[in-house]
Order: sequence, then structure tokens, then C-alpha cells
Amino acid sequence: MLRRLIEGRRKVDAALESAEAELDGRGVRLPVRSRRGEAPLFLIDDAGERRRVVWTENGGYRLRGGGAGEVGALLEGLDRQPRSLSPGVLARPVVQDAVFGTALQILGPGELAYMTQARSLYGAVDVPAPATSSAPRARSWKPQSTIWRRGRPRSTSRWESRGRRRERT
Repeated sequence: MLRRLIEGRRKVDAALESAEAELDGRGVRLPVRSRRGEAPLFLIDDAGERRRVVWTENGGYRLRGGGAGEVGALLEGLDRQPRSLSPGVLARPVVQDAVFGTALQILGPGELAYMTQARSLYGAVDVPAPATSSAPRARSWKPQSTIWRRGRPRSTSRWESRGRRRERT
């Protein structure tokens, strides 16, 4: 799956750019800002540091913080050591859905925010996008009774706590 993201880097870049423009045009605040040419991938170096992969014009890549190479070498490294690459937040959903074959995603508000942006990657790497649904949410309130005292409403919790203080003195 990570190989598809690398080999289809131009389609991936175009898909992300298109999704950002569409959301921006609708006035939706983008949860993840990606820059043109930035891969939704990280290379994990020997020290365990995650470093963003940025595609270069000459068909290679560079790493944020220093380092560069050819895309062919990146693919060879992926074949030798698959753990050397890690998907970023926008690529994670498509990678997990390619692996697990997800049919339905139940998402909370934070996930829904970035999935509107990440959804564009499914078509770019030929992975069927799952259906999405909002996670059910409920809010509970602490039940409080109201009593009327001297013509004004009072919460029983305040009244009960006052009564307890009086008993102690």
C-alpha cells in the first residue's frame, strides 16, 4: 500500500490539492495543511526519528531536516525494511482500509474533520472508500430538583448542603 502512495505520488499530490481547494472554497477550515510536493509519508531513520518525505522536481525526494535520495532507492528500502516508512495522518485511513477491507467507518467529530480531506486519497491509489457515519453521541445532565422557598426557585443540592452544614454546628 505504501508503494502505491510512492508510485502514484503525482496523483496523490493532485488529489490532496483538489480536496483542499474544494474544502477551502466551501469555507471549511482544513484540519491538516499539506504543502505541494509533501508526501503523506514519513521515513523513519536509524535513530527512530520520523522525517517528512518531500518530492523533488528531478524525480527524487528530500527529507525535512536533511537528507535526499532517489525514489527507486526509497522503494528498495521499503522492500527490504517495510517499517522504514510510516503513513502520515492523511494517508493512515486509506492504508488501514486497504489492509483491513473496511466497509463502514464510524467517526467522531475530530475524525470527520480530517476524513473530508483524506478521502481524496482513496481514488488516487485505487482503494475502495468505505461508507462513513457519525458516531452516536449523547449528553447527560445531572438531574436537579428545584424547590420554592420564599417565592424563589432554589436548587435542592444547595438547600441540602446548607442543611448539612447546620446539622454540624
